[in-house]
Amino acid sequence: MRRSSWIARIDLGRLGTALKLLITALAWNFGLLLAGCASLGLTEPAAGPGSPGSAPALASEPTSEPLPRLETGMHTAPIRRIASDRAGRWAVTASDDKTARVWDVASGRQLAVLRPPHDAGNEGKLYAVAMSPDGQTVAVAGWTGWDWNQQVSIYLFDRASTRLLRRIPGLPNVVYHLAYSPDGRWLAASLGDKNGIRVFDAASGAERGRAADYGDTSYSVHFAGDSRRLLSTSWDGQLRVHAVDEQGGLRLLKAATPAGGAEPYDARFSPDGQRIAVGFYDSRVVQVLDAQTLGEVARPVITGVGNGDLSRVAWSADGRSLLAGGRWNVGGKFAVRRAVDGWSRYEDVPLTSNGVFDLVALPVAGGGWLFAAGDPSWGVLDAAARVLRRHDAAIADLRGPDELRISADGRRLRFAYRWRGNDAGVFDLATRSLDADPSCRSNPTKYRAAGRSPPTASVSFLAATGTCACSKPAARSSGRSRSRAPSGR
Repeated sequence: MRRSSWIARIDLGRLGTALKLLITALAWNFGLLLAGCASLGLTEPAAGPGSPGSAPALASEPTSEPLPRLETGMHTAPIRRIASDRAGRWAVTASDDKTARVWDVASGRQLAVLRPPHDAGNEGKLYAVAMSPDGQTVAVAGWTGWDWNQQVSIYLFDRASTRLLRRIPGLPNVVYHLAYSPDGRWLAASLGDKNGIRVFDAASGAERGRAADYGDTSYSVHFAGDSRRLLSTSWDGQLRVHAVDEQGGLRLLKAATPAGGAEPYDARFSPDGQRIAVGFYDSRVVQVLDAQTLGEVARPVITGVGNGDLSRVAWSADGRSLLAGGRWNVGGKFAVRRAVDGWSRYEDVPLTSNGVFDLVALPVAGGGWLFAAGDPSWGVLDAAARVLRRHDAAIADLRGPDELRISADGRRLRFAYRWRGNDAGVFDLATRSLDADPSCRSNPTKYRAAGRSPPTASVSFLAATGTCACSKPAARSSGRSRSRAPSGR
């Protein structure tokens, strides 16, 4: 996603005043706590350290300056990953907004907010999260610690108290995925660039195993149910299965280049450990492979999937169905496909207004899944992939062409709360009031329900000129540029 370039035909001083007032009005309108922000902006997902344009200003420790944030009770940037404990009691989400949030799965209620050390820019963005099988510990990582000492750290939190327990330092690039072994002994991490994967002792944080012979970034690690095999993907095109010994050491059992695509993204063992499902970032294919030979067993039908990808995959708890999603868009909604026994039967469920970024099976009676998306949103699906409960963004989505306009007299500012101009509002500089825009696709019912009448006056707005290349961020943890280690490393 390229940043927009705007050349506005308006009085910039008046626009600045309007924007400041708009920010305040939005905070009041949503009931937010506005601690004070110098600016609001949307940025693309960060590439790994050392990518073009990504070099940070280095410091020896986190900043001591205040970093004000809006607290909405929900994430305010894309949710990259979601995880749960073995009983499916809690969910934890990790986001570009530099927080991880713990949720009660049964009710959807937010229980805690985890805030690892962070700074301005990319520092602190979370691309990976895992919860220990007993639900007591949460591990988070991403672009975490790099700006201070050119090393990335994994942070470990106590779920109940939100206390930061310790960190695992010294990683050479960003972390894109984390996974606990089912027995709780090991924590595995996928690393950016050609750094492969690592295995740590979950109790002490000591490194026990590594596999570094990777030709590109790894975006996924997953343990088999017996905790003795570790599956990983890499954008060098290969899937790898390693044996995990009693000390956590790794030994390569099998590597193969699946035919479904050149960029395998998510790969998951089936619950019985006999099969592997893999989705690809550069293809709409989903493959089911034999876990021993890595040979193809089946390809779930992709009839009707005419765009995007199905790079995120998750088995059901009983292994009888497979859920896949990613950047596949159906009529403006990003959908998931549930393939069932035989792989020729399927059900499609439109789910989010931005890419589906993660899918995780719920290990509970009746099955189901957790999903996370870039809206941001997250939710719980039942065994038929129907939405049981969900949390959607509590902030305005200002992306898209001509989403921000100003009236010809400079007194009114128009914006949209939702993608593609939906639920547009007008801020009046003279009256300092915020209301619906009657000339767009607003929903007047929403305003009447709140005891307010939608305005009837027609206002003509000027579009900003220039190039606007705003688009939905690609459903990838680091944007389109491949992550690269800093020069000289």
